[in-house]
Amino acid sequence: MGYRENLKNVLTKVYRVRISEYQSLLIPGKYIWSPSLSGLYHRDEANNEVLDILMQTSDEKNCKFKMIRRVLCKIINFFLFTEIIHFDGESMKNHSFKGSFVLIGTVNKDLKFFDTSNHCVISVYGEEKCKKILNSVSKLNQYMPTTINIKMPFWNKDQGCMIERFLHGQPYALDEFINIYFACLRNYLTKNVCDIHVAIINQDIISQSESKLLSFYETLKNQIVEYPQVFLHGDLWKSNIIKEGTTFFLIDYEKAGQYFFLYDFFSLLFYEYCCNHDFSYINTYFEGGYDNLLIDVSRLINFSFQENKKDIYFSLFVYESYQKRWQAEKYIPRSCLDKIYDRYYQD
Repeated sequence: MGYRENLKNVLTKVYRVRISEYQSLLIPGKYIWSPSLSGLYHRDEANNEVLDILMQTSDEKNCKFKMIRRVLCKIINFFLFTEIIHFDGESMKNHSFKGSFVLIGTVNKDLKFFDTSNHCVISVYGEEKCKKILNSVSKLNQYMPTTINIKMPFWNKDQGCMIERFLHGQPYALDEFINIYFACLRNYLTKNVCDIHVAIINQDIISQSESKLLSFYETLKNQIVEYPQVFLHGDLWKSNIIKEGTTFFLIDYEKAGQYFFLYDFFSLLFYEYCCNHDFSYINTYFEGGYDNLLIDVSRLINFSFQENKKDIYFSLFVYESYQKRWQAEKYIPRSCLDKIYDRYYQD
């Protein structure tokens, strides 16, 4: 048996172990790797348009080194993977869920099973993580709509499985969402004015951080000591926002927590640049195009948004991103940060 067959057999065993407990959620048959190698889909569903959009979306979420990843995935797919795993679906008779695509988490070990015919998703998180997500969603639903029904959130509580609506969505312009976003933020801050926390800048993090971040942190020194935090999504960018009809829904709630009250706004602009190479929204912010909207929402919590301190507010986003995300992920989008600093922070 050649190396190719040996590797295929090893991978088959590895993913059978991860999925075997939940394989009753998949319709029986042979499963093929998605182009991004992030999941498996049923061979007979290869021409399913909804599934095709879903696989493209799962690929877009891996925006770090996106082009390199795509090339490597194509090479690996060509040389190693065709139909590698067969699921029999023996126990599917016990329920109506008919999954045809499973998204396999590589870092957090989560599994997501998609039933495109019944428009639902079952996510396998584990019991503790389910509780955390449910708590986050109960708060975020006051902010913007989510896809989880908090009254009936579980498919199997003991196994840590949550069920949510599957919305494949429709195209939209980011400008359209930004207008809706500010209306939602305004309403949210009005309702949750009592839940605002005051955060203190940690000078130790500033002094000990990576050299690439020190330039941003220098703008915070002696300029701002404390700032208001509220409970936010924490990972707001276009792939985590789905438009269905006239309503926008949030998905992926794992990063939800206490953030600078404008954090989600900056996240939206920043990752539109990093992942989709669109600098226009960051540029609009620094050139004052959102000033009136930002001043309006800031007044609701008695925060004085000053037009000449836009660099400080964006630096707060960088500060919190490093604290709560980049440091744990061991990844800093250096090239994007460098370009923003060179363009807007240099006198």
